[in-house]
Amino acid sequence: MNLFNYYREKLYTFKSPYILNDRGFAKLPLPFEDSRLETGVFVIQSEIRPEKGVPVRDYYRLSIMDFLENKHPSKDLFGNLCSATRITRADDLARNYMRWGFGSITYGEAKEQEAQLLRKYRITNYLMVISNYVNAEERPVVKDALEKWTEITPEREKQLEDIAFNIVKRHPWGTSWAFSTEVEGRSPLTRAGKFDEWAKVQMAVSRGIRKAKPDAVSLPEGGTSGFSRLRGYRETEGYLAATAGKIKWDAIATHPYGAIDDLDIVSDMMIGLTAKYGYKEIPIDYTEGFNVTHTKIPEWGDDGCYDNYQGGKPSYDFGWREYLHAAWIARTYITCMKYWPRVRSFNIWTAHPYMDQYLTPLAACKVPNTLGHLLGNPKFTADIRPAAGVRGYVFEDEQGRGVAAVWCSISKVEEGIERGPELFVKFEDDIPEFIDLMGNKRTPAVEKGIASIPLNSAPLFIRSKRGGADKLAGALNNADVSGAASSLMVVIQPDTNGSI
Repeated sequence: MNLFNYYREKLYTFKSPYILNDRGFAKLPLPFEDSRLETGVFVIQSEIRPEKGVPVRDYYRLSIMDFLENKHPSKDLFGNLCSATRITRADDLARNYMRWGFGSITYGEAKEQEAQLLRKYRITNYLMVISNYVNAEERPVVKDALEKWTEITPEREKQLEDIAFNIVKRHPWGTSWAFSTEVEGRSPLTRAGKFDEWAKVQMAVSRGIRKAKPDAVSLPEGGTSGFSRLRGYRETEGYLAATAGKIKWDAIATHPYGAIDDLDIVSDMMIGLTAKYGYKEIPIDYTEGFNVTHTKIPEWGDDGCYDNYQGGKPSYDFGWREYLHAAWIARTYITCMKYWPRVRSFNIWTAHPYMDQYLTPLAACKVPNTLGHLLGNPKFTADIRPAAGVRGYVFEDEQGRGVAAVWCSISKVEEGIERGPELFVKFEDDIPEFIDLMGNKRTPAVEKGIASIPLNSAPLFIRSKRGGADKLAGALNNADVSGAASSLMVVIQPDTNGSI
């Protein structure tokens, strides 16, 4: 048997004879007490060699975590889908979400029992949409409003206001509401840019929501299907501009699908846009995003999106994709931390972050757990950009220590065909702590006061003593880098009028 960690390092090897009992089973103790086992998600690779017969290789999972209780301030940032009430182990799954560190969801709580379960484990729901909870009588009206209406008459406004009122009254546990989501691709009004007319729908629905529940959070939209200059920005600005001075929204949502490391640009752009219309402190919820599978098997219909493939893995072994999946989720959450608490939540759209009915966690489940322990209440202090393809951020934790998260985002490294770059850092004071994505301490090579730090796709955390955030940022930004990407970036930007 061989024990591997998330980084595919072999931590332990042992052999043991076995004798099958009269039922054909054998149990073997795992002597890990003397190993270098700490926290994380691990794979046990076994090769069973019967006296007569062909050897059989099989895989098992082992996970060790310091559980969280969803009491840390940043817990809502770590959002996900949760299908707890769709399986027989509903309570166990919700409890595991809390232990792993997922603190928020969106689109849930169709039933009061689900709301009670999530509250039991301090998991916050940041979005319910009116269009999801219609009854047979309401459905045709809402469907036509979303897909057919080209004019909003006072009678239609009253219809939608009453429908919103009744739905919120039927779901009094719901706290955050919008009419629908990704409307820009469905409504002829939004497609035509007639946001003043569509605003009548948004405001009528909001009146119904607030009449039914005065303290409800009301959003103009559950989220556009992306957020960039070419997708979602126009619509979001249209919603804010058309309702400016007429209504005050309580939160703003979008679905920032796209390149993982573009989220910094997206968040900065959203904050600038909301400020333009007087919302300088409004919470921003990324109610959908990421949606990247932990496998990549095109032959099985797995194109990398959970919408099209949810069939899971062919074995309990790690794969390159599961490694990247966890690394990318970590980078997503860490980038959001730069803007937290303004960016309040990010739903990574991974409804089943487990492998079986034992709720065996994927490597991704250790990500919010590690981040919750290291940065439960982060304060952003600096960007890290010593060279092209190397990026990161420095925060202060609750104890005032500097915590840097650094990684590389070079395509060939992500594809597994090149080694990652190496930082050579001279620290003014003592060498800081180094912690990997699974939460375990690492020791870099140090020669003549210069630490050699290899980087890969998974963030590496570097923690200084109290008050050391600025020095930590300075040391990393002044690092020498070997193996960085090209420092030349060429951007080709097509415009909607056909020009480039």
